[in-house]
Amino acid sequence: MKNQPHGEPPLSSPAHQAMFQNWSLFDRIVAGNWMHHQELATAIADCLADAPSDLRVLDIGSGDGWIANQGLRRSAVRQYVALDASADALNRLLTRPVPGSNATACQREVQQGDFLTTIQDLPDNGFDTVLSSYALHHLHADQKPLMFSHIHRVLVPNGRLIWIDSYRDRDETRTQYLTRLGQFISEDWNLLRPEERQATLDHIWSSDFPETEAQMLALLETSHLSGATNVWRDAYFGMWTATKPSSA
Repeated sequence: MKNQPHGEPPLSSPAHQAMFQNWSLFDRIVAGNWMHHQELATAIADCLADAPSDLRVLDIGSGDGWIANQGLRRSAVRQYVALDASADALNRLLTRPVPGSNATACQREVQQGDFLTTIQDLPDNGFDTVLSSYALHHLHADQKPLMFSHIHRVLVPNGRLIWIDSYRDRDETRTQYLTRLGQFISEDWNLLRPEERQATLDHIWSSDFPETEAQMLALLETSHLSGATNVWRDAYFGMWTATKPSSA
């Protein structure tokens, strides 16, 4: 396994999408629960237990919508907007039930394209909750401040970000993290065939640019999102929440 050059492929490019064009592979990753989709969906539902009714939810890098459907299952959602680079992912999302506890009352919309571009067209103060699951690590460090400025912009005052992502240990380089994660994939993701494990390894080396937790918290602070809290983590992945202050 070799390190990949720094050049940034567009989020809609084959390098970013290829892993998830094979939906049997994605389904087995979820079934194996190696990225803790089950626990994280429960954590999302628990985080939103005290949320106001009639939520407007933006899902950045929604994929096929699995985690949103599971995490929003107890929430009254009146609008759900999914952004993703993959048209195949969004087509699959549209075959799922509309998310939320009252699907007939929820307006669902999908937007296909580079989500750093598509978010720029969304209205100020348009969403009560922004959800992003395993997506923002696809941005390089110099792209992330712009993304988080838009997350702050589209949230209503007191609105909440739920951020699920890869994260590096303190002082761990990208190469060290991806090597460690690659060993975990090679040794433990045993429901995958060898060629599928290799496709997964190719994906992380070409497309994953995780930050340390300290860098993630600094991004939130710089973007004026407050009260950052780690809700869940293991050695590779975690979930954080933060809020747009009422005075913003």
